[in-house]
Order: sequence, then C-alpha cells, then structure tokens
Amino acid sequence: MSPLPWLWLWALTAHAAHAANYCSICPEHTMCIYKSSGGPASRCHGLFSRDLTPDEAQAALHTHNAVRNKVAAGEERRGRFGQPQPPAANMHRLHWDEELAAFARRWASQCVFDQDTCRTSADGTPVGQNIYMQVLPLGHAQHSTVSTAMAVHKWLDEVNEHDGHLSSAPYTYHVPTWHYTNLVWGRSTRLGCGFADYIAAGGLNARLIVCNYKEGGNVVGSPTYLTGRPATQCGGVPSHTPGTAAPADAVVADGAEYAATTTSWWQVFPWLPTPHDDEEARPEGRSEAKPSSKQPGRSHARGRRGAEATNAASAGRAAVTRALPLLGPPGLGPADSPAHDSLHVYPALCP
Repeated sequence: MSPLPWLWLWALTAHAAHAANYCSICPEHTMCIYKSSGGPASRCHGLFSRDLTPDEAQAALHTHNAVRNKVAAGEERRGRFGQPQPPAANMHRLHWDEELAAFARRWASQCVFDQDTCRTSADGTPVGQNIYMQVLPLGHAQHSTVSTAMAVHKWLDEVNEHDGHLSSAPYTYHVPTWHYTNLVWGRSTRLGCGFADYIAAGGLNARLIVCNYKEGGNVVGSPTYLTGRPATQCGGVPSHTPGTAAPADAVVADGAEYAATTTSWWQVFPWLPTPHDDEEARPEGRSEAKPSSKQPGRSHARGRRGAEATNAASAGRAAVTRALPLLGPPGLGPADSPAHDSLHVYPALCP
C-alpha cells in the first residue's frame, strides 16, 4: 500500500482522537495529568523519548503475537508444578494501536517504574499495562534501536509460576504472574508500546518500556483465556478497526517542541537521534513485577484439571503443530503500517 492513504487516514483519525477529553474519563488519566507542554518531571534527568519507528512497532507486535500463538497452540511446556499451559480457544491476534502507544510513551516519560493510575481509552475501554526497566552500568548507553523482546521474555518467564489449570477459571489477583496473564489475556486485541531513556540513581542508564493492552487483562472474575482447540471460540470480541490514531499532542515527549517539518510519510513529527548512537548497549537489564495495588482481588486459588481440559490440550496440540519463532530480528523490514503484522501468520490466534 502506498504511504498516502495511511497519511490521510491518520489525519482523519488523529483529528477525532484529539477531541477526546481524557480528563472527563477520569481526573487521574495519564493524558490529563501529564501534558506534553508541561516539561519533564523533576525526577527525570537526561530524558529522551520518541515514537517507535514502524520497524520497532512491527517487531513489538510480532514478538507479542508469537508468544500468544505459542501459548494458544498448547506449546508452552513450562508452568507451576511442572505442568504445561493448556491451549487457548479464544486468544486473539494483537493489532497496533497508536492511542495506546501514546499513553505508553507519555507515562514512560514520567520516569516512574510503576503503573499509572488511569489509562482508559477514549471509547471507554479499560486498558491493561506491563512495564519493564533495563538498567545499564555507567558508560554503557542504551541501544538506538528500541526492542521489546527482552521485556516480553521476562514477562513470559512468569509462566513458571502459573498454574495452567486456572487459565479458564475466574481470575484472582496474583503478583508473581501478573505480567504473564496480562500478556496472554485472551480477549485483548490491541497493543501500543512506548519508552523513555533517562539517568537513574547512581548515574545508571535506564530504559523504561511500557506496553498497553486493550481490552485490559487481569480482570478479577474473568478467565485469562478459554481453554480448548485453538481459534475455535473467537466470538464476542469487536473486530479490529485499523488506523486508530493518537491525539496530536500525545506523540511528543514531555517538554519537547513540535517539529517544524516532517521527514518521512509515516512520521508526524521527526524523532531525535538517540545519544551515543554509535555505542552498543550490553543486555544487562533487569525487571520487576509492578502490578497495580488497586486491584480488588488478593487470593490465588488452585484448581484441578479434569478429563475435558486434558483432552482439549491434546486436541489443541494436534491441531496446531508448529508455533512461530518466538522472536524476530529488531527490524522486520518495510510494511504498510505497524497496524498490519502482515509478514507473519499466527494459526493458533483468532484474527
């Protein structure tokens, strides 16, 4: 597809989204409290942020969908008590969402390693969130290419503490697997990620990565996903509408000035070069669980797998025998838009 239709579509959707009054959704909304014209928070030192490039967004989308496809296919063999995860009948493919990406970037630019208070989308849909921080020693700069691969791997690793028997049971709040259940929440269909680099305590170079999911996961009383043969219970979730754009002032980092001109058709505002662009950053990051303290549930119940779940798992693995590679390269090549992960097929996911 030529770039012009997408630029035209962005202009229309950006105008509509700009009219959204996030303060009316909730006074604590990230887009209400933290204005792009307000400058960076006093705690942020050496702040740098920009929108993800199309290749970076494409890679983030593929990494998420590849993980979801693997779990949905019943090919994730890890789990609590040594039990594998059951296949998912209703796990949906994620599509890129610029509004969610704008929320993520705005919050990352506050330099807070915790969840924000309110990030509900303009249409009123609750939005979930995962956060990851990579800290590099003094003298090692963050890489100029932003990759969510390590973050997604860390979130996925929480599967070791997840009891797969409970995947289709009503969700209860459980800190050790918070990120994992957000990552594989069956009804989520939209994804948007953002990042910020800054100087943390002790002069360490920190990169904060925030990914938002719509509809949000970890809803107490709802199942993480429905177990069964992959992609056989895909109803009940609104179909994807491409082209949802961010509010115009949401794609600029806090304190940054609007650019006078654009440099590429897909860039509404040109992004600044990352400092130390010629230096390689070593993957010496760390992450911590940062679930919201406002969740109502606090217990984690164990369940038992019946014959039906066991048969469903076997059927799912037989139906989908090949999962996609977990990760792709940081740049996946040109694409019409990051909203379309057209380079890959995910047979275990609902469209």
